[in-house]
Amino acid sequence: MITKRLTLFFLFLSLTAFCQKNIIKLPISFHSGYGAFNFSYVNLTFDDIPKEYPLYKSLSLYKYKNIPSDLSKIERGLVMIDPEQLINQAYISHDITKEEYTELLSYAPVNNLRKYSKTPIASVLLFIKGIDHNGKEVVIVDCNNNGDFADETAFEIEDFGKQNKIVDIRKLKTIRFEIFNGRRVVSKVIPMRIFKLDKQYLYNFPQFATAQLKIDKKIYQIAVTGNFLYPAFTSFSLGLNNGNTIKDGLILKKSGLLSLGMSQYQIIGIDPASNLLVLKKLSKNIKTINQPGFEAPSIEGKEILSSIPVKLKDHQGKYVYLDFWGSWCAPCIDQIPELKEIYDSTSREKLIILGVATKETDDSAVKKVVLEHKILWPNLISNTKNSIAERYGIMKYPTGVLIDPKGNILSNDINIIEFRKILLNLKLLK
Repeated sequence: MITKRLTLFFLFLSLTAFCQKNIIKLPISFHSGYGAFNFSYVNLTFDDIPKEYPLYKSLSLYKYKNIPSDLSKIERGLVMIDPEQLINQAYISHDITKEEYTELLSYAPVNNLRKYSKTPIASVLLFIKGIDHNGKEVVIVDCNNNGDFADETAFEIEDFGKQNKIVDIRKLKTIRFEIFNGRRVVSKVIPMRIFKLDKQYLYNFPQFATAQLKIDKKIYQIAVTGNFLYPAFTSFSLGLNNGNTIKDGLILKKSGLLSLGMSQYQIIGIDPASNLLVLKKLSKNIKTINQPGFEAPSIEGKEILSSIPVKLKDHQGKYVYLDFWGSWCAPCIDQIPELKEIYDSTSREKLIILGVATKETDDSAVKKVVLEHKILWPNLISNTKNSIAERYGIMKYPTGVLIDPKGNILSNDINIIEFRKILLNLKLLK
């Protein structure tokens, strides 16, 4: 009887652990190939790492051992398989400053579901290119990630025109990387595809994952990919796997809303160490959330220079563009001139720009940027008291959110180019 009770107790724990406070954790299973998604790829570069690059010290520690002696015209390259882990371990090792750490993370979303190893782990992939003894151009990839090329095989790269979208996965290289699960380092493998297009080398990781969610006797198939570039799901796309393809308009990102049956689920993210897709079931009477069609979360604060109170609700009847930025963020500073141009080309009767500086340790740094660049629109500081950035779910910088005259989110997670296009469509530019 005691054994039976204990069994039921632990079974109850295992079930509730996957569904607490409307948080649903779905196990994901991995599949080779591209599935129903269109695939992405990036350049495989052989350029030397600039010494001024913040991660130069960390990346220069990687050694290319036992390169075959029969290769000539050798070029070295690397791929950051897990940029988040690399940035975090570089910061812990004091190879980069806090300012560099914050700036590097501003270029990509941060996965709050994962943990990072304090000691360096296999998050970078090395490869070399050269001419073999037959005069052919070949590439060698350090597939087992041990820095030693003696145990790897050289291969020729196929031309992109000869490779179809559906490739023979068995012929692809399988590479190893590591990830930290909070307790120990876990080794993972993923297929890698390398091809050539117009003399450029390109690569991606042809792997996607699927999860199932049963609602009212119906099973929904959910497909997710790290965009075939991020095995650790630094960035990802998600959609319902109803057929051979998922239309671009139905592909969702982090914080997006997934409609299943009569319910809506917000996409929290993916835990790459535990292989879990995390969703949050939303209340049917939810009103404010940073999603198109929903009421924008309230904003209250004091303007950084004048200390005049600023409230979002005071601007109803006008479009409001929230510019989430930081004095530490180089891309944020770089876009100020274009944002000023948009500000000068629009009417204050129709459009308000409101800057929200985040991750600031010193208000004076924000004031300095505002004064030096002669920024005319009001700026607030997002801090622990008002939690503006957190309530809007901002994960990368710069990021824009456009609110319509009724106070509802019109577009979220947009850049300045997308902002300009929307203004043109709304005929708000002079």
